Amino acid sequence: MTGLSAPPLKKEVSVTQWLADLRTQAYARYEKTGFPTRQWEAWKYMDLAPMNAALAGTSPKNLADVILDDINPYLIKPEAARIVFVNGVYSKPLSFCGKPGKFTLEHLESAFRSHPSELNEHLGKLTTAEKSTFVDINTFSFRDGVFLSVPEGTQVEGAIELLFIHTEDHPEPLIVHPRILILVGKNAKAHVVSSHIALGQRVCAGNEVMEAYLEPSAELEYVNVHRGGPKAVQFFTGFFSLKEKSVLKAFTFVDGEGVTRSDIKTHFDGPGAQAFLQGLALLSGVAQVFTHATADHEAQKGLSRQSYKNILSGQSQSEFNSLVSVRPTGAKTDSQQLSRSLLLSEGAVAHARPQLRIDIDDVVCAHGATVGQLQKGELFYLRTRGLSEKDARFMLTFGFAEETLNAVELPLLREMLRERISEKLGKIVGV
Repeated sequence: MTGLSAPPLKKEVSVTQWLADLRTQAYARYEKTGFPTRQWEAWKYMDLAPMNAALAGTSPKNLADVILDDINPYLIKPEAARIVFVNGVYSKPLSFCGKPGKFTLEHLESAFRSHPSELNEHLGKLTTAEKSTFVDINTFSFRDGVFLSVPEGTQVEGAIELLFIHTEDHPEPLIVHPRILILVGKNAKAHVVSSHIALGQRVCAGNEVMEAYLEPSAELEYVNVHRGGPKAVQFFTGFFSLKEKSVLKAFTFVDGEGVTRSDIKTHFDGPGAQAFLQGLALLSGVAQVFTHATADHEAQKGLSRQSYKNILSGQSQSEFNSLVSVRPTGAKTDSQQLSRSLLLSEGAVAHARPQLRIDIDDVVCAHGATVGQLQKGELFYLRTRGLSEKDARFMLTFGFAEETLNAVELPLLREMLRERISEKLGKIVGV
């Protein structure tokens, strides 16, 4: 790809030299690495033409005319703490950053002024060693995002919501690069739900990068929800640093018609850390979802679980590409990888490649993948019990999907996703 250049560093964001240096280094890596092609192993199944088109779009400038009633259908709890971006621009009227003192929730442009030392210490530290074109593009392009800090010992009961919504009234292709930094202190706990909603038929893209630091015995539930039209391209790269006995629960829900790629990278920095990475994708038409998950077990006694499900119809496509790496210092690691894809049409395609790289013997690691269709015997059994073929197909497909919701802790979010699954599968199956 050609034509991308490092944008001018505006004063309101680049108030310190370290940030300017971070951007310059990212652009230098981008120039050296280049733009992915299908000859690259990690991109062999993905058509990058939609992302090329989206990258030619404009950066956000103005807010659309959106009110609270417009975003309520996408919020778990309207009175919960939240930050809202409309077409890439922070909306103060639609945001509510919670009661002062319990935790810090700010849009990133503001946090550069109010919390410069925390950002200096953490922002970009997990990404610099990563050879990723889109991470580098985000680093030298982002103008705003989210800063969340949960102090030591704080237990945040409800969801903290991050909403990125693209409306259908922007006149040109739109590209945004949100940056998110999350700090969860020792013995603290938080639930974060990040929703990416692309409305309408226009070309729009999100290239989001998130860094999360979990201190000893911290707990974080991070749920990503992706919903978009046929011309929406949504990229998410999440970096998680897990200290001693911390617990991460990351869940990805994809219900879009466009292209979605999630790269989840967990690094076990302390002994006894745990990571549960799970997800569900409901795909129709020519939708594509690509899930790349990495668990890097550097510390001993780590536990990682990966479990992803895809339901595909039409000409849709999915990919599960996972790597569990156990270093010589990662003794007594316990890891499992599982991908299951259900094909509802002859034109749907699912790729799965779970991988292990183990440099020590004292571990327990397993992986597996299945791709198949609804079992004729199960359909026949339900038909003999009086169900129509459509109802039987719906019941089996819904059961396959609903099982994944056990991974979601928040009851209101579980119910919201359950309703969406039922609605989407009803359209796919024709009930």
